[in-house]
Amino acid sequence: MRSSALAVFALLLAPAARAEDDYTVDVRASTYAQVTRQALVPGANGVVVEPRSVASLYGYAFLRVGNVDLPWAKDSFSAELSAWGALGALPNPQGNVGDGDLQSAWVQHATKRFRVKLGRQVTLPGAARYVRFDGGDFGVRVGPVDVEAYVGVVTLPRFVRPRGYYVLGSMNDALKDPSFLDAQARPGQWLLGARVSWVGTSWLKGSLGFHEQQGPDGLAYRNLSADVSGTLSGTFTAGGRLVLDLAATRPAEARVFVDVTKLEKVPISVDYAYAAPSLLLPHTSILAAFGGASWHELGAEATWRASPFLKVTGRAAGQLYEGDRLGARASLRAQWVPDLDERWTLIAEYARTSAWENGYNHLRAAARWRATEALFATVDAATYLYDQPVRGVSASVIGIANVEYQALPELKLMFSGSLTSSPFAVVEGQVLGRLVFELDAPSAGGGS
Repeated sequence: MRSSALAVFALLLAPAARAEDDYTVDVRASTYAQVTRQALVPGANGVVVEPRSVASLYGYAFLRVGNVDLPWAKDSFSAELSAWGALGALPNPQGNVGDGDLQSAWVQHATKRFRVKLGRQVTLPGAARYVRFDGGDFGVRVGPVDVEAYVGVVTLPRFVRPRGYYVLGSMNDALKDPSFLDAQARPGQWLLGARVSWVGTSWLKGSLGFHEQQGPDGLAYRNLSADVSGTLSGTFTAGGRLVLDLAATRPAEARVFVDVTKLEKVPISVDYAYAAPSLLLPHTSILAAFGGASWHELGAEATWRASPFLKVTGRAAGQLYEGDRLGARASLRAQWVPDLDERWTLIAEYARTSAWENGYNHLRAAARWRATEALFATVDAATYLYDQPVRGVSASVIGIANVEYQALPELKLMFSGSLTSSPFAVVEGQVLGRLVFELDAPSAGGGS
């Protein structure tokens, strides 16, 4: 259990647990300060806003309780609470200098056959991307078939009216008609969805999903998805995914892959992907109009295990964008562990990306050193060299260094820093220090 001021709440969330139960409690909290110069640009009617110095304080808190016995079911209760807050941030359009979010707050009861989760939670339903909502998620498993259904209200507290929206130039429209912004607001959207999965065999898995999301201004999503993957005699692994936008009656995304796993020293993967970015955003969002052109990609990847110490991975892919515009990307990555004790890990990488607007070369070098069983150090440096200057700058450079020290079995110290130079910042530096104290070793949890 990791200590923080939240530890007392762990006891409040697990009243049903007896002292002899093997339940788990994970409590974490962190705080950091940040000093930046920033501005919302452009301002109204394109007016240039003077940058200002801002000192912000951020705090994060997380609590999870799991594997708690209930009188009628062992290891069946779990709960989670997480939140963050900020003070001193750049004021948003409503004039607030504080920000924050209750990210999750749920309780769950789960047995081998049934499960129920209630509260603020996140789901990855298959037919949609990451979705956070207040509501319920219900599941039942009958033999090899797992059925899940969920319903609730979409929750995006800090993105209700994001200040970034003003950068799109809608300020004049909003002043003429305040309801213009209300149409883009997220409160009031509700969702429902379901997924049926086949989980009865190790060599074949599949699922069908449905997701619908409605708001005051109309339909946001109505998607149907299908996923399947299988392994043939330990030689080939193949799979596919399709998400169909039922409102637009065309695919939002698709993917097919084949992995040749029999070749232990040179495993090969071939894949095809398609995406229509505008269909992956809510139909009620103005950002859907800026989602970008749909594209197809066909690529292949191979890994050569030259020795137990050296691994080289290469990938190449070509893209075809809407309007018959072409693009390509390729990468080559080498990882070398020069000693049997694995004290050093060295990585070198080169990547090339080409597109019709611009392209860049990416160079990266990284190293990890395990000086002792308790001391680790990592350095990572990368540069991006643009074919065409971005805001008059032809390159970005990023450097990161990190040191971790296990001072005691219960105490870990970490310090890291980074420096960045890019088209958007001449120099940006960050430092982070962290102390983690464990009151006791994490429990393995209840059950068999």
